[in-house]
Order: sequence, then structure tokens, then C-alpha cells
Amino acid sequence: MRRFLAFALTLFLIPLTAFAQSEIRDTLEFDRAGASGVEDLLTGRASSLYVRSAESGLNALRSVLLRGGNTLHGSGEPLVVVDGAILSSVAGEQMEMFWQDAYKGKTAYTCLSEWDALNLYDIERIEILKNTAATAIYGELGANGAILIRTKRAKQDFGVEVRSNFGADFPGLVTHNNVALSSRKQRTDYRLSAFFRSAAVSSVPERNLNGGASFSLNTLAGSRVELGLSARVGIGEQLSGNPAEASADFEDRSKNIRTIESAWFNLKILNGFYWRTRIGVDYQTRSRTLWYGPTTNFGGPLGNAAGISLASKLLMTANTSLEYSRYIASHHSIQVSAGGEVYFNEGKYNTLNGTNILVTQLKAQGFGYRESADEPALFRNALFRGGIFAKASYAYRKIAGVDLVARVDRAAKYDDKWNVYPSATAWLDIKELALGQSKTVSALRLEGGFGIAGLHRYVPYYMFPQYTEEAVPAIPKDRWAFLDGWQQVRSREYNVRVEAGFLDDRFKLSLGYYNRTTDDNLFLYDCGVLDTASNLWKYGARMIDAQYAGRLGNQGVELEFDGRLLDLGNFKWDLGFNGAWNKLSAQLPCPEWYGGLSTTFRFYGVTIDLLADGSCGRGYDALRLARATLGYDIPLQKVRWMRNLSVYLGGSDMVRKTLVLGVKADF
Repeated sequence: MRRFLAFALTLFLIPLTAFAQSEIRDTLEFDRAGASGVEDLLTGRASSLYVRSAESGLNALRSVLLRGGNTLHGSGEPLVVVDGAILSSVAGEQMEMFWQDAYKGKTAYTCLSEWDALNLYDIERIEILKNTAATAIYGELGANGAILIRTKRAKQDFGVEVRSNFGADFPGLVTHNNVALSSRKQRTDYRLSAFFRSAAVSSVPERNLNGGASFSLNTLAGSRVELGLSARVGIGEQLSGNPAEASADFEDRSKNIRTIESAWFNLKILNGFYWRTRIGVDYQTRSRTLWYGPTTNFGGPLGNAAGISLASKLLMTANTSLEYSRYIASHHSIQVSAGGEVYFNEGKYNTLNGTNILVTQLKAQGFGYRESADEPALFRNALFRGGIFAKASYAYRKIAGVDLVARVDRAAKYDDKWNVYPSATAWLDIKELALGQSKTVSALRLEGGFGIAGLHRYVPYYMFPQYTEEAVPAIPKDRWAFLDGWQQVRSREYNVRVEAGFLDDRFKLSLGYYNRTTDDNLFLYDCGVLDTASNLWKYGARMIDAQYAGRLGNQGVELEFDGRLLDLGNFKWDLGFNGAWNKLSAQLPCPEWYGGLSTTFRFYGVTIDLLADGSCGRGYDALRLARATLGYDIPLQKVRWMRNLSVYLGGSDMVRKTLVLGVKADF
């Protein structure tokens, strides 16, 4: 009976492979050629992942959504983790200069995001967590899912990598250069890399320059201790004009410096018993200068105007845990872990707007000016967050198992209670249970789970218009210092997934369903009290000035497949497909259907890589050839000091139409 049920399920899944495909193998190397950021590596490559650009400009703000988003207020961006360092998201915080309704209400141009500080050629692997597993690991910070980025490590005694791309980003130019040194000797490996990327558009004054360097080190001190370090710095400068109104009297200049560091310490106490500790730091500073001409909302009444913004953001994290695993008898295995985590997040923001602040620079821009009063704003906020967690896993042979996670978080600001986020996942390996001798079916696994996710977020008053479309109370500026916002999100999710592999995993298929309900509350607190004696505002009892509540229903189906259709010696053909259907009870910036189709041909050193993506529903209808790359591996049998040499021609349509000629060399 068990074999019959497994065989019937297999027959149900096999027809889906005719149209169900997912991300293909070894695609990152080709995608990097014309990519302007990590978002370009993600688009069209995984189900339920949607990359959205608010505008079409070179420096336009792009957002990444998983499963259509998980919040009614503010940004629904997933968490980004690089080598264990948690990054603070800048999405939704880019428009702080525009609280005064200066330029057409708002604009989506941005400084460097968490993606732009990364060297694309440092990335080795990208993992996407969409189910409650993200919350189970990262607590409240992972409520919108997580994208884990792992960078390269040395794989040989000594190696040198060179990547150089040059091309047209119509109607401008783009270059991207990278060099890396790596070495692996005995118990220590290290990697040192540097990159520089520039893109410019001539029709509208736009430019993007960014570069940086990184260093990683991993060493084994004896047989029980592992130490590691990863550090990187990114520097960028942007000049942005708005294609929607290409006016010479509007200009937006920004500069950004960002550093990301992580360090880890792993100790093997006994066989199967480990102590793991990791520390991460993400720090960024950015400055922004804007010139408003007489055609803009802010500059019109004055003939011209200017604005300056200075901001910094710091996120420090520390995580420590004890892990124990062992086999009981010969068929049972357990793994338990427990630990704690702390986060400290601090943001500073200072802006000044008017005509008196940059008179010399305004004249240098050729602007006439009339005097106006300065409009300053200064904000500083700090948030401490802590959590404890425990995880227990049990498996019977390789047939079935269960994972239980309990996470308890507390954000020490306006929420005085500990918030509990449990999750449970059970799985059954049908291949091991009933098809162990099958040569056709190499994997068949069923998995289901339930989890609760949450999020508590500090929202300054000046950012409220970005977090809600509802009317925000107008408060005199002298009271802004006494106003704070607080967002509370709590989600409940059920999910189920089946994974199958055929012919030694030459073909892989994944089909899943999720159903999530989210309660989202946004509060505006007023802590100001008017002192009658001095007639000045002072801090007093906290009161709710406004509340925005809502419920979001979110469910969908995800389908992924990748397979090697042909493998005939010098000729290989890979095909991949991913698709998602997403139903939301609210109008969020995400289509209802979206996915990607990719294929790669390899024959006698020639590689052709194509990627198309599409979407439809909710006003996001699109279909395009996102990337196309033609590459050739030059034979090097007689060159001992060079391992690989390739040339390639790549086209990309992620932001603009881009055509790049590149070279890849490994020594």
C-alpha cells in the first residue's frame, strides 16, 4: 500500500515537469556582467521573489518583495544577511529629504542601498528563506523573510581573479572591474578583493560611481576552535536627475560610505557539542545635496532653493548558542540548541532647507535667489532589541522528522512585554520510505509547517507619510521632538511543500502552498506636555494621537523546476522555470502572477545564457527578455600559469538597456 501511494504521487508530479522549471545551475557568473546590483541577480531566479523599480532612472530606488509583502505600513523588504552580518534596510527611508513636499511630492531616487555596498563578484551563493524558518532563525528582524548571501572563500593554494566589463548603458556608458587574491594553506584561508563600477547617462544628468574592498579570513586553531572574520567597505557617489521631468534646474547629489563586518567563533566542546558565537556590525553615513529650481514645488515660490541632508545608521548584533546532536541507537537522531541574541540600532538624521544655507553654491549653479527662512529638522533614535531561542529536531532514520522552534523577542521602547514566536515543521521522505530502490525517482519529500512571525518597528513622525496612505495629523514643528511612532505586526502562516528529484537529481521540482494572515497596527504617540509656567513643551505621559489598524490576507502557490535536458559530452542544455501566484486582500505593489524562464546551452567552450521574466495582474503586466549572454572559454592547455580565460558579450534590461563586453581570467 505504501509503495502504491508513493507511485501514484510520483505519477502526479511527473507531468508537471513539462512546464515547471526553476533557476538553473551556475547562472550567477553570467548575470554579474550587466548587473548594477544584487537585485539584478535575484530577478527572475526564484519563485515568489519580485524586484520592483519605482521609477526608470539609473539611481531609482528598487525594492525586493517576498510573497507580495507582509505589512500594510512601510517597507515589506526582507532581511539581508551577508556572512552572518545582519544589514539595516534603507528602503522606505530614502525620501527623508522630501518631507517638505519639495519635488512633486516625493521621488524615489536613492543613495547606496544595502545591495550596492557589495561586490557582485564576491558572491558565491544566495539563499532565500520565505517560510517561517526565517523568523525561527532571526526573530522579528526576519518577519518579512530573509535573503542570505555567502561570499567566496579560497579553494586553492594561491589564486588571482580578474573581471573587467565595459559597455553601453543606453544612452550612457558602464564599466565594472574587479580583482581578487585568495590563498588556502593548511588550516587558514583568506580572500582580498576590490571593485569599481561606474554608470552614466547623458540624456538626463545621471551618474553612479561606487567601489569598495573586502577581506575575509577563516582559520582553524587546532582541532576544536574555528575563528573567522569578514570585513568590507563600500563608497559611492550618485548624481540623479528625474527622467519624468528632465529639468536642468533640479539636481540631486549624494555620497555614501558603508562598512559591514562580521566575526565568528566556534568551539567544539565535545563530540557533537558546540558553542557558536557571531558578531556583526553594519554602519553607514550618507550626505545629500539638492538644488530646486523655479519649476519645482519647493523652489517655485522662491525662484530656487536648496537642501542638505546628513544621516548615519548603525546596527550591531551579537548571537551566541550551544548546540548538541547525537544518534540514539541506530535509527533515531536528535539535535537541540539554545541561545540568545541582542541588537542595537541607532539612526541620526539632520536636514536643512531654504535659500540662505548655500548661497555661494546656488550662485555657482547659475541660480538667482530670494532670501527665505531656513527649515531645519534634527532627529536621533535608538532601539535595543533582545531575544532568546531554542530549537529541537528529531529524525527517524532518514524517513521522517520534526523541527520545533521557540523564539522570544523584546524591543525595549514602547512594547514592555516579551513576544513569543513559535514554529513547527514536519517532513516525510517518501523516497526513503517506499522508493529506496527506484532509479527513476531520486528524491521525493513532503513537508508542512505552521509558524507565527512578528515585527516591532520604530517610526519617526516625519516618516509617517511614507508608512501610511491615511491622513496623518499635522503637528507644529516645535512639537516634533515629542512625537514617536511604533508599528506592531503579527502573522500566522501555514505552508506545505513537496520536492521531487528524478534521474539522480538531474531534474528537480518543488511545489508549495502558503496561507498567511497578518495584523498590522501603527501608532502615533505624543509625549509632549505644555508647561504652563514656562509656556514650553516638555516630556510627559505618553498618549496615542493616532492609530492605523488593518488585517492582510496573503496566500499563494509556488512552483520551481530546474533540469539538465541534454548532457552529451561537449553539449549540455539546462532549462529552468519558476512561477508564483499570490493573492492579497490589500493593494500592495506586487503582481498577482510572476515568474522567470531561463536556459543555458554549452557546447565546445561556447555558452549561451538567456533569462526572461514576466508578471501580470494588479497593474503590473510585463514580459521581457531580462538578460542574454554569449561567452567563450578560450582553450589554455599550454598555459600553466592561467587556469581560465573567457570572453563574453552580455545584454541586460533590468534598469535600462545595457550591452557589456567582458573578460574573465583566473590565475
